[in-house]
This record gives sequence, structure tokens and C-alpha cells, in this order.
Amino acid sequence: MVVVSTRMAQQRVVAIFLVSIFCIIYNLRNFHAAESRFDSDRASTRSRNAKSMAKDISTFSSDREGCVSVTIPIDTFVPIFVLVRDRLMSLRTSLDSYRSAIKTPYEIIILDHHSSYPPMLTFLEELSQNSTEVHSLKSWDWRSALNEAANIIHMYLEKRPDAQYYVFTDPDIALLRNHPDVLLFYAALLESCSVYQVVGPHLQISDIPIEYTTNSTSETILEHESYFWTSAIPHMGTWNGAGQHFSDAAIDTTFAMRRRNLRFARLQSPSARVHAPYAAVHTDWYHNSTNIPQDKIWYKTHLNANRKVNHW
Repeated sequence: MVVVSTRMAQQRVVAIFLVSIFCIIYNLRNFHAAESRFDSDRASTRSRNAKSMAKDISTFSSDREGCVSVTIPIDTFVPIFVLVRDRLMSLRTSLDSYRSAIKTPYEIIILDHHSSYPPMLTFLEELSQNSTEVHSLKSWDWRSALNEAANIIHMYLEKRPDAQYYVFTDPDIALLRNHPDVLLFYAALLESCSVYQVVGPHLQISDIPIEYTTNSTSETILEHESYFWTSAIPHMGTWNGAGQHFSDAAIDTTFAMRRRNLRFARLQSPSARVHAPYAAVHTDWYHNSTNIPQDKIWYKTHLNANRKVNHW
């Protein structure tokens, strides 16, 4: 009886040992298979990136229904039209950010809507003397000025067939924390997703100081902008092998990119906003609301017939 029990115990030990060996071999095989897949993915990504660099192109694909995989030449040229009125501090900050952040071909075109703040007039003259195109809009009311701006954009694009996309923005949208291929990414998203009319940045809201309280309505900035962050589940794009989020969301004049064949107008849709590192910063939201800059005081007190124009 003791011999039988001992033999059964030995058999159980052997069985457990064999099962353990089998599990180890099985797991190792799966591990190596997974590693092989990961190596293949990494090699594929390296290959795509190498091909992109060799061919001077960037690649984009996404999980958004209706979007297709595309390539964008890295020398894609994009004009940036900036509509401004008296907002000198914001304009300086934004232009400086474009010069620092954007490393692909672009051109700044200023659309001035009757600025009268003396330091702004001096700055616009300096820009003009340094070969920046500055247009003085003739229309006084806001809607007519926007239509005039659209006409100027149309005439510009007729002379620049190489510009397949353009950006229209207010002067207070800065690119302070962006990758240098931000314009290429927006263009790739438009090229990939024909459903979108306009593509532009989400606006960072996580670091707005408490000194900036409310806008011209009763909403706080967080209340207003949170809608754009939470209204839709983000899509995942793959840009040169790296994941990037973007969401279906309305966008107005916050560094918004359009295809050349779409005449500029406000709030064109469907549209998408992109997340960091291709988001943007609204410079006004970092001011102390009880001690706003002199140029903004001038702006708000010299709106004349345009007092209903929204300003944050």
C-alpha cells in the first residue's frame, strides 16, 4: 500500500513537471511570436519613416471612417492669413510663435481691419517694410470685412497655384508647444479625410490662470471650451508612425486650415480639432482680467459699429 502511494505521488510529480515544461515552452513560443510581430511592426515603422525621409514625404492614416492613407510632401507651402485690429501684443506673440514653431514653408499675410492703436500702426509698417504682405481692409462692419478678407484670399491663391491649403486665424492664437510639422499634419488630415472642410487646433485650457475670469458672455473659458474637448470621442491617426488624436468639433477662426478650393467663411463644417502636440494657445486667456494690456483696452474702446464682435 505504501509502495502504491509512493508510486502515485511520483507519477503526480512527473505529471506536474511535464505540464510545467509544456507551459514554459508554450509561453516562450507565444512570447517569441509576439516579439516577432513587434519587431515586424517596428521594422515596418522604421521602413515607412525611412521611405518618407528618402522621398521627402510624410505619411498619415487613421481609424476615422471614410479617411484614407495619404502622403504629404514635406515642402508643402501654406499661407497663413491673420485678421487683426489693434491687438499688438497678441499679434507679436503669435507671429513669434509661428517663426519658432513652424519649420515647413509658409508665408504670413496680415489683414488689418482699421487698426488705429499707434504702436500697432508702427508695427504694421515695420512688417510691410520687411516684406510681409499687409492688406488694409476697406470695409468697416465686421461681416463685410470678413467677405473682403475672403476675396483677398481668393486673389492670393489665384496667383499661388502651389498653395493647396491655407490657414485663416485671429491674431491671438499662438503655437507655443507644437511639433515643427504642424502645418503638414493639418494638411495631411484634410487630404486624408474628405469629409472635413476645416482642420485646426484644440485650445489648451488646463493652465488658464485664475486671474482670467470670464469672457464677454456669462460663461467662463473652461465652460465654453470644455465642450470642444468632450463633445466627441477622439479618433486615432497615425502620423509618420506615431499616434495622434483628433476630434470632430466646430472651429471658427482659430488657426483653421482649409483646402484652396473652399472659399473662406466662418464656422464651415464638418470640421476637426487636433490634440497636442498640434494644439494651440489662446494668448488672451493668460492676462489678468483686472489689469488688461493697453492694446486690448484700446481695441475694446474703439470698436465703434463692431461692438457686438465676439472677443474673449
